[in-house]
Amino acid sequence: MCIRDRPASEEPAESAGAASAEGVKIGFSFGQSVHPFFVAMQQGAEAAAKEAGVQLVVTTADYEVETQVSDVENLMQQGVKAIMVNPIDSAALSNVCNEALGKGIGIFPVDINVDNCEVTAFVSSDNKEIGKMEAEYILSLIHI
Repeated sequence: MCIRDRPASEEPAESAGAASAEGVKIGFSFGQSVHPFFVAMQQGAEAAAKEAGVQLVVTTADYEVETQVSDVENLMQQGVKAIMVNPIDSAALSNVCNEALGKGIGIFPVDINVDNCEVTAFVSSDNKEIGKMEAEYILSLIHI
């Protein structure tokens, strides 16, 4: 997994970890939800949110860019502190994600980044490294 953070925040270090998770609401905007990868991702996010004691609001755009933009706007209206987003279209989400950042809402793209947006952190898997690891494992099993 690759996590690329923004430069250090203006928020004081002592307040970053000291805040209580109680009452915190986080949004997750999926571009689609039928693929097993995204189903597993949603289940993992829901389990982590439950463990952390935060409310997770999940939306699914079903491959409709306009729906995903609207979903992100609705998440902002619901008072989320952060939005994880798996963009359908990286360019189409830049304006709404920049709007969220301007309101102090963290933006965390998952697997696909948002164009022209200084996101809070970008989280993705390194598919080349995963492929290499898979090939090495298979070769070890067939003793080549």
